[in-house]
Amino acid sequence: MKKKYLSIALFLFLSVYCFSIEFPGMDVHWGLIWIGNAEEEGAPSPLLPTLGVSLPVYFAPFFFLDPGMDFYGTSYQLSETGSGKAVPTEIEYANYIWYLIMRLDIPAGFRFNFSDNLAAGVTAGPSFLFRMPLIAWGDCAQSGSTCREEMGSYFYGSGRFFYPEAGLFFIWKMFDKAALLIEAKTFFPLFHAWDGEEVPFYDQFMVAGSVGLRFFF
Repeated sequence: MKKKYLSIALFLFLSVYCFSIEFPGMDVHWGLIWIGNAEEEGAPSPLLPTLGVSLPVYFAPFFFLDPGMDFYGTSYQLSETGSGKAVPTEIEYANYIWYLIMRLDIPAGFRFNFSDNLAAGVTAGPSFLFRMPLIAWGDCAQSGSTCREEMGSYFYGSGRFFYPEAGLFFIWKMFDKAALLIEAKTFFPLFHAWDGEEVPFYDQFMVAGSVGLRFFF
């Protein structure tokens, strides 16, 4: 038993010794995100501008975590079928709410260095969507309206705020204190496996691309 505990302690010691934590810099990026809408009502699948920041944390030259936040917004309406589903809509629709969306990403990644200034890699991990209703129009803005409650119940019910993500990135160090960063990510609506909605897989599937800068500390 003592040998077992000694082995565990040695493993933990070596892990701490070998994996030193490093914060190389901060990323600022701009991009677009596509959100699939398979419903006949509402708007076509929206393509929205995004703005985000992230702070990579390296545990080894090739392995890191990349927690970050992206912000974007769009309008939603309640389905007229009475299902309680919230679907993206256009501003011409009479009754809708505009949502500010904050996406929290916590992916892990592997980096492959091609040279001192050029690298690429892959990422994967959990992502969480927090949708905040800011402005309502039409019936949704009237006193006693239940639009916010119904949409909130839909967005946060059945785990629709949780998305597994996977991505690719390319980074080119242009200057001593800055690098060009290009990223592409996909977000999978895993909740369709249990939410009971009979919709194509691409409904609420998301694809994002961004270009940004990494500012080194």
